[in-house]
Amino acid sequence: MFDAPAFDPGGPVLGVDPGLTRCGYGVVRRAGTGLVAVAFGAIGTDPDAPLPERLGTLEGEMCALFAEVMPSAVAVERLLFQHNVRTAIAVGQASGVVLAGAARAGVPVTHYSPNEVKLAVTGSGTAAIALRRSGRARARAVSCVGGAAACRDRARRYRTDVPPAARRRAGDRARGGFVIGSVRGTVVERDPSGEALVEVGGVGYRVLVPLSALPTVEPGAPAFLFTHLHTRDDAMLLYGFPTREERDTFEVLLAAAGVGPTLALKILSVHTPNALGRAVADEDLDALTLVPGVGKRTAERLMVELRARLELPGAAPAGGATPDGQQARAEVRDALTGLGYGPDEVRAVLSRLPHDGGAEELLRVALRLLAVSR
Repeated sequence: MFDAPAFDPGGPVLGVDPGLTRCGYGVVRRAGTGLVAVAFGAIGTDPDAPLPERLGTLEGEMCALFAEVMPSAVAVERLLFQHNVRTAIAVGQASGVVLAGAARAGVPVTHYSPNEVKLAVTGSGTAAIALRRSGRARARAVSCVGGAAACRDRARRYRTDVPPAARRRAGDRARGGFVIGSVRGTVVERDPSGEALVEVGGVGYRVLVPLSALPTVEPGAPAFLFTHLHTRDDAMLLYGFPTREERDTFEVLLAAAGVGPTLALKILSVHTPNALGRAVADEDLDALTLVPGVGKRTAERLMVELRARLELPGAAPAGGATPDGQQARAEVRDALTGLGYGPDEVRAVLSRLPHDGGAEELLRVALRLLAVSR
């Protein structure tokens, strides 16, 4: 027997839905009077591997998770047995691994039935009371060996002894953050503002996409989107993109000072990644000001920020144009925009013009090229 560990109400709480093939988890912490999601994901094991190896993999990953999150309490879903004995045994084995990890880490544990969780989410039930009692809870039928230090040591040995490739196969936890990388399903509806509802396995995901990507998400049609999950205190927003390049560019934009997901999405609604890269390489402020809400001062700041990020897709250096040539190209761009040509058309034709020449001459060449392309 051992003394019940103390529960810190302000610390993070780790919730676990035990399973041997996939063990789901989520981490929340208190923020004011509410809760904020910190991390979530799943730890997977190879169904074809021997049982001891699978349990060892789950144990190593759980110890690593305890060492990283350092939860103040653990909530484990209580085993609900109905008809499938084989599944119940596997869930029980996974639950035992989780309880052992919590005991070694010296973390209080409490159990909830699925119904208690549902009732607590809807504002009633006993889960909230049970959570307050978790400071007195114990991981029963598990002996505590060495406390938190032992768990950290086991996690360190796991990372040292198990090859990286095997650890990657063991689960899809990403160090430093947990995200939904993509969604594949059927488009239920889309909104002109740039939101699409994609149903995946009976669950509908509200995904925000660039306006330029709306034609690719037809209601009733299948869709595959690379996604970025953006979390903040009051919401979790999912952004989707038809290509990985667009998703990567979106994340580069988010790294720039003063750029949030709304502005980043507006930029990608106007410019493709390659067009944005060329605008940065050419120091083309006018191209950035085509984005709604971006004035000249914001464009100048963006130019400095993005130029420093060398991995921006499409940001290959451009050269050969003299200051007079750059001015002439700027006048051509303004003229084409005034004639109603879209940003992509303007950027594409400017990339085919000579580096130097007068504005009138370059405009004639551009109009001929546009006439041929249409």
